[in-house]
Order: sequence, then structure tokens, then C-alpha cells
Amino acid sequence: MKESITRYQFISLVILFEFGSSIIVGLGLEAKQDAWLVILLSMIGGIVLYWLFTRFVSSYPDTPFPQILQIVAGPYIGYIFIWVYIAYFLYIAARVLRDFTMLTAQTILHETPLIAVSLLFMLVVCFACYLGIEVIARTSELFLPFILLMGGLFLMFVFIMDLPKIHHLQPFFNHDIGEILSFVFPTGVTFPFGELIVFTIIFHHLEDPLKSFRYGVMGILYSGTSLLIISVTILMVLGPMIAMNSTVPLLDTISLVNLQGIIQRLDPIVIIIMVITGFFKITIFFYAAVAMLQYLFRLPRRDSKGLIGFMGILVIILSILISPNFVEHMEEGLEIVPLYVHIPVQMIIPGFLFLLLLIRKRRNNQ
Repeated sequence: MKESITRYQFISLVILFEFGSSIIVGLGLEAKQDAWLVILLSMIGGIVLYWLFTRFVSSYPDTPFPQILQIVAGPYIGYIFIWVYIAYFLYIAARVLRDFTMLTAQTILHETPLIAVSLLFMLVVCFACYLGIEVIARTSELFLPFILLMGGLFLMFVFIMDLPKIHHLQPFFNHDIGEILSFVFPTGVTFPFGELIVFTIIFHHLEDPLKSFRYGVMGILYSGTSLLIISVTILMVLGPMIAMNSTVPLLDTISLVNLQGIIQRLDPIVIIIMVITGFFKITIFFYAAVAMLQYLFRLPRRDSKGLIGFMGILVIILSILISPNFVEHMEEGLEIVPLYVHIPVQMIIPGFLFLLLLIRKRRNNQ
């Protein structure tokens, strides 16, 4: 029987996914005082990209994404594209896993080897994928209010302490339009908004797949606005230079809270938020890769234990080998990956498929 998820569950998945590793590295902080404008423009670009992703489901609403690839591009080119997306989803899952294992090792598990932390993460991720997208979606529905509550507490305590200083945002429009656009494209649009291409795997599970664009935009607007508020708050508290050079700016911001010596050391709030949102981002990418492999090998979910376990081990190994240290990992993720990985997979291939779809429709109407 086909797994089904509701509108609220889908929106919850989008919000938690978008928070994901954006919470760790911060969004738009490299633009300093103009971070708010970069995030706003990136969100608009992300909505345009998401519209492109949903064009395929509007033409084939009840068809899995791998099958759509073969219908639109043909069986052979479509087969190649399927493997491209499997590799992409696994690679990004490994990158995000590395983000969160290094964060955990640096903050709460100082003497724990990265491989042990990765193994614990992936055990939960693999189990969630085995249970299926319906269970993952229900879990997101339960966790979203908790995450929003924790985020609200973070903002409340920071503003009660009067830590934000408006002068840290001045002067406004410190960069010219060319510099702003260089921050927006490719990095701002592709991360995290363009990564929503992974939701093409989930569209046909919606109760009403034809409304996937409307629901997704709601999630993008909410998550994008939340990330904008968080980034601006971080800038006002830490200042542009410290925020831009901080490894985990959100953690540095919350560590400054000390209310009469009673409410202090609130780092666990941020760590809990990061672990939960990171779990959902890794899980969705990993689930997408597994779902495409299940389609290729015609494997039912209940018969995929071995496949899920093998792919989980592969992601752990890849996350460890992906870069020798945290600095190179972050540089690669923010400079190389957007240009050479995200753009081809998020823009070039979907754009090519969209053109093929238009040609196919025109021929059918003649």
C-alpha cells in the first residue's frame, strides 16, 4: 500500500530540512550587515527553483521521481540521471553527517571518535528509513513544535539580556549590487533552498501531490523568515566580523546569555536544535537515495534491510573521508560544492528535463 503524508507533515519536513545545517554555519553571514538582503533574495531564488522541481509532479502526479526521469529523458538517459541523483543524495547526506558529527565531538563528546558518533547517527537514520516516509513525516510533525519552542526561548533570552545592538547592522547596504548577487548565487540559492530537489522523491506520497508547490512555498517562507531572524540576531549580538568567522555562531550567541547568574549555559538548547534538524536533513537525503535504489532494483521496503545497512555504512565511510579537517570541509561546502555539484543537479538537469517536458507536451497537442 502506498505511504501517504498530510499537508502539515510535508510542511514540517520542509521547515526542519531547511533549518538543517543552516543552523550550524549560519546563513548569509559572509555578507555581514547585508545578510538579511542576501537571505531574502536567496529565498526568492529558491522558490523559483522549487517551482521548477514541482513542474514534473504536476504532469505526473502519482508517478515516482525515478520513473519520471525515464519517461521524460528516455530509458537510457533517465537511467544515468537516476544514478547521478543517487550519488548526489548520498554525497550531501555524508556532508551533513560530517557537519553534525564534528559539531557533536567539539561540544559534548570531546573524546569520542568521529566514527562512533557517525555510527550512532546513522543507526537512527537507517531505522527511520526502514520504517518509511510516513513514519519520518509523523516524527517531524511531533518535533516541529518543540524546535519552534526552543528557538523562541533562544530569541527571548537573548533579547531579555539586551544583547542585540542595532549598530552592528550599520551601515545598511554596505555592499554594491554585484557583491550582493555574488553572495546570493550560487551559494545562497543552492544552500539550503535548492537542496529541496530531494523532495521530488516525496511529492507522490502527498495526499494531494498537485498542491506540492503551495505547501512547499509555505515551508520555504516560514523557514527562510526564521533563518533571516536568527542570522540578524546573531549579527546584532556578535557583530559582523565575529559572526562571519565563528565556527558555530548560534552557539557562540547563546553562550553569552547569563541572567542574574541563574539562567546561563544554555548551549544544550542550541545543540538539541542542531541534532534534531540535522537528523531530519540526513534522513531525507538518505531516504531519497535508498528510495531510488529500491526503484532500480524493484525492492519492496520491507526487503531492503541489507540495502539500507550497506548504504548507511557507505555514508559513514564517505563522511569520514570527505575532508581531512573541519576548515577544509567548510571551504569545500561553501565554495566548491555549490558551483560544481549543486548547480548541475539543481539547475542544469532539471532545466534540461523541463525543456524536454515542454517539447513532449507541444508534440502531444499537435
